[in-house]
Amino acid sequence: MGITRVAQAAPSERPLIFVDSIATRIIGCFVVAAAGVLLLWFVVGPDEPAIAVSVCIGFIVNTGLALNWYFVGTGQPWKNLIYGTLPLLSAGLIAVVLMLFGWSSFWYGPALVILGSASVAAALVAEVRPSKSNWNTAFRVARIVGYYRTEFAIFVSQSVTAVYTAAPMALASGTMNPGDASKFASADRINSISTTGITTVGKVFQAWRSEAGGYRRAHVSTLITAALGLVGFFLITCFGGLITGVLFGALYAIDGTTAFGVGLYIFGVSLRYSAIRYYLVPSGRYNEVLAGTAISLVTLFALVVVLGLGNSPASLALSFALSEWAGVGVLFVVAIISVRRAQ
Repeated sequence: MGITRVAQAAPSERPLIFVDSIATRIIGCFVVAAAGVLLLWFVVGPDEPAIAVSVCIGFIVNTGLALNWYFVGTGQPWKNLIYGTLPLLSAGLIAVVLMLFGWSSFWYGPALVILGSASVAAALVAEVRPSKSNWNTAFRVARIVGYYRTEFAIFVSQSVTAVYTAAPMALASGTMNPGDASKFASADRINSISTTGITTVGKVFQAWRSEAGGYRRAHVSTLITAALGLVGFFLITCFGGLITGVLFGALYAIDGTTAFGVGLYIFGVSLRYSAIRYYLVPSGRYNEVLAGTAISLVTLFALVVVLGLGNSPASLALSFALSEWAGVGVLFVVAIISVRRAQ
């Protein structure tokens, strides 16, 4: 919701929104990092737990304190290259150089933490310049607790979305033989790249849509995002096998049915993103967002676990696509109702 809030806020209000976000997400980073470290310590085992924990904390800090929402909301998406992409690339370069000199990959994690934190500090100084009163207000315990209470539905919705997005690969690992799971991993990588493209473009349109009232911009943004998803559907369906064969080798290339399932899912993502970001979030319909995402997750597990459709890359891809469209149907019905009530 940060993109919408910043786009709609007056320039004088944006610094407090930025600092409020940092204050609440720092708390979240500590909680998630503690849970991640505890989990990894048992999952990875005694061999190389320090490396896994180090990199885990590094990615949690970079993801948890990411600034892309702010720059998109203020109409400066190109600054994500400076404050987002550059620290990640620099951390990777430092880790590679150290490893060439015989150091452990453990140091990739600290490099991510240091450079990610430095980029946030630099953004505060260069972009926001928060006053002392902003800091005092943002870091009051009552204000932070209030945020977590009022935004609980958003937190749960995003958590469910994260589980739903990660579920297919976990299901593939648990239900398929290693060869089929590796093929589905190729499909999952294509899916991740395509989804990132849609959401990146969608964030820009979300900021544009939030700058004005009414639904004209929402309709235009939906048509463009849906068109992007439709192009992705045709490209993946027609060339998914060829693309995965070139990128990952002929052994891990996906078949036509799997490609169709991934493409259908990507088209569904473009519609779900449109319903959520252009209609429901600006209207404060967070519970409906949670309901639509939960329906997708329940449908996926019903298809895979109850009906046993997750035993091959093709069947799992189709199950994932059908579950996505089940959620899309609910979200668009709610979006249409919201538009009609507003009019």
